[in-house]
Amino acid sequence: MALTPHTVDETQAQNMSAQGVQPEDVQVAPIGVNTRALRSRTWDRLKFEIEYSRKKGTTANSYLIEGDRLALLDPPGERFTTIFIEALQERLGDRSLDFIILGHVNPNRAATSEKLLGLYPEACVGCA
Repeated sequence: MALTPHTVDETQAQNMSAQGVQPEDVQVAPIGVNTRALRSRTWDRLKFEIEYSRKKGTTANSYLIEGDRLALLDPPGERFTTIFIEALQERLGDRSLDFIILGHVNPNRAATSEKLLGLYPEACVGCA
């Protein structure tokens, strides 16, 4: 499975590297027919990730289902909004999201969801 990373801009990445900090990124990988995982990765611990090793980073996983219509499941929290949307738009090109599906709602995900709805106002939003 090939991962396609989308990172902060080159200058930010160089500055972070000089400080010994690895930049956050979004890895895009196929996980099934017409389905891709968008893994928003950080090298810091996320709120609920206290038990896991961070050798490969910690991710907030979202899923893009590309069939006759496009569905995005579980957009990440606010810390990833900008790089996530850049990676998503690169993948979608001129296509638009039809559905944004949230497994749960919390204030942290509101910023990304709000930005997505501004970009894709016709998308139907659902929450489990």
